[in-house]
Amino acid sequence: MREYAIGTDQDLSSTLTAENMRKLTERGVEKKFERGGCLFHQGDGGANVFLLLEGRVKVCLIGSSGQKTILRIHLPGSLMGLTALAAPPMRDATATALETVTVVELTRSEMQAILLEDSALSLRVMRMLLDRLSDLHSRLADLQAASVDQRLARVLLALGQHDPITEATPSISLTHEDLSNMVGARRPTVTSALNRFLQDGLIEKCGRSIMVKDTGRLARLLVV
Repeated sequence: MREYAIGTDQDLSSTLTAENMRKLTERGVEKKFERGGCLFHQGDGGANVFLLLEGRVKVCLIGSSGQKTILRIHLPGSLMGLTALAAPPMRDATATALETVTVVELTRSEMQAILLEDSALSLRVMRMLLDRLSDLHSRLADLQAASVDQRLARVLLALGQHDPITEATPSISLTHEDLSNMVGARRPTVTSALNRFLQDGLIEKCGRSIMVKDTGRLARLLVV
């Protein structure tokens, strides 16, 4: 129950407890989206909040020129579409399923009612939002000061971090295009950096996936 934290060293572990998830699941409607399915579009009015139960969802910001920036990759236990609680509700990004996903969809009014009923859950959601904001601030600072290799190293370290839930180090199953959208660089530039990391033994390929092989050396790239 966590998210991929890209810009910070902190763990963006989901603050939702099993009881929180049970309550949300009971009050919402379960839905499935196939790979490539869109949960919501940037610019649309937002009427619903989503709790991710299974699969991964990427959330992208699309600039005026069409350039995509991946803001976050959500894993099970994460809440998505919280801008539905804003006034007026408006989607500030686009959410797309990276694989078949299962979500619980809650209406704006139902989510507001739950938060009013449960002050502890409200505080957990507030913490989640503050952690995400901190992550975005760190990424903006990286875009100004860090090289592509440093930004890519940070992304790979975040994506490949040990999962305390499954007690495993996950493989990174993302396209070079997705990685470039997370790093904030052109795809050929990111591909070249990945090839250097591969030759230097920092990562290894497992089919179409990437495994972080040497976290220590990757982390040292971040030291300026």
